[in-house]
Amino acid sequence: MSTVPQWLIGRYVTSIAIVPGTVSQTTGLFTAGSSMPLTGLLDEIELDQYNDVENIVPMDVRQDNEIIIGSGSRMTLREILSSFTSASFNVLSQVMVGYDYCQVTFTRAGVSFSGIFVCKGYVEGLVRGKSMGSLTLGPSGIAATGI
Repeated sequence: MSTVPQWLIGRYVTSIAIVPGTVSQTTGLFTAGSSMPLTGLLDEIELDQYNDVENIVPMDVRQDNEIIIGSGSRMTLREILSSFTSASFNVLSQVMVGYDYCQVTFTRAGVSFSGIFVCKGYVEGLVRGKSMGSLTLGPSGIAATGI
């Protein structure tokens, strides 16, 4: 039986928080709001780091030559929904409804990740017998202040 790397197992996520914020129309800087902890509420963190490429070759060359023209990170967070009516529950829907941007910071197996994202979409549904809320986040090249 193969072993699963520790960083892929949910129990090795030791902390995760989402910080919704606003972006200044004049300076373009991200200003953080109040941190909203998600530790113990999430079912899944899906992080996709990628390169955008373009095939750049002369007309008489058949061999592909993909050149990196951009890089980014996309993320999907899946929260187990709660029937409690409290500011600390159903965090992802609160972020999507109230903000366009957020910073996500998490530590998994001792390795930390942090990024600023644009809120792209939110979906609720029943997955594996649980009511789930999924927030999809896209890459954003915004500089952070006040974090």
